[in-house]
Order: sequence, then C-alpha cells, then structure tokens
Amino acid sequence: MYTFGLSSLWHLAAVSVVKCTVIVRPLTHFSIFTDRVLRAIICAIWTMDLIVIGAINVGVIDARFNWIAVIASTSRNDRPFPSAFAAINVVVA
Repeated sequence: MYTFGLSSLWHLAAVSVVKCTVIVRPLTHFSIFTDRVLRAIICAIWTMDLIVIGAINVGVIDARFNWIAVIASTSRNDRPFPSAFAAINVVVA
C-alpha cells in the first residue's frame, strides 16, 4: 500500500515539475529534461521510495491479512514515528 501509493505521489510531483518547465521554457525544456535525466529521476523516485518504506516498516512486529475484509494490518512497537514520517513525505511531495 505505501510503496505504490508513495511512488505514484512522487511520480505526480515529477510530472508536475516537467509540465511546468514545458510551460515556462517551451523552447529549451528538451535540453533540460533529456531522456537520461528523466530516467534518473524515475530511478531516484523508486530508490528513495524503497528507502522510505524500509524506514517506515522498521518497527513492525507482526503482519496479518484479513481474508474477509481483504486488508493487511500490522502491529508496531512505535506508533508515532511511521505515521509522522509518512505524513512528512506526503507533504514534501
């Protein structure tokens, strides 16, 4: 849930930056965002996302899947850290 949700949020932020550059600099945006730069941005998003998810899941003790509700739930040692870290990451994006 966190991995794909967070990466899609960062992808939307990256698309917004690219589209803003296309609007602000219509003739030079191809020199700013080359294919190599765009691939590096996507790789950085996924790498950062995996690091953040790893940090959020550090305190997980137990994970269970409810087959009736089709929801995964976890038990944690420290409750405020993962929630605050996820909220900060959403606000930054």
